[in-house]
Amino acid sequence: MYFPYELELPVVEHFVGTLKYRAIFLPADLAALPEFRSARLRFEGEINDHPVSLAWQPAGEGRKYAMLSPALLRSVDAAVGSLVSLRFRLVPETVVDTPVELSDAIAADPAAQERWHSLTPGKQRGLSAMVNSLARPDSRHRKAAELAKLLATGAELPGPPSRRTTRT
Repeated sequence: MYFPYELELPVVEHFVGTLKYRAIFLPADLAALPEFRSARLRFEGEINDHPVSLAWQPAGEGRKYAMLSPALLRSVDAAVGSLVSLRFRLVPETVVDTPVELSDAIAADPAAQERWHSLTPGKQRGLSAMVNSLARPDSRHRKAAELAKLLATGAELPGPPSRRTTRT
């Protein structure tokens, strides 16, 4: 696969308010290029030869970062302080990697299809992530069927989990 950008980047801790993430930062010379000026840019590629689909997000002062989950870091055998090899290409914001279980469940119901196509790419990605996050095939099929039913009936769709914590 062809990736126009190849970089070696350190994994760092990045704080957003009180939240701490593991991240890689886009070098300033790339972040300054016209193709990187959008606030949030989706990209696909490989980190240490492991396929990824992530986003460059704004970090202020023209800087951009991509968050790396603990599971991804384990998969690429990296940690804070490690150098990782990143090869990537930008992808259009409208591209959504929909799991086959969800595609099949939606395709089985015209009402679900119609509603799916009315959703923003971000909402489609969020629903896809709910299926992609499940490891067991039966769980993936069950979640896909549940989401397709919600789509078909016009019910409220689940959103991302809340990050709020309750203080007692």
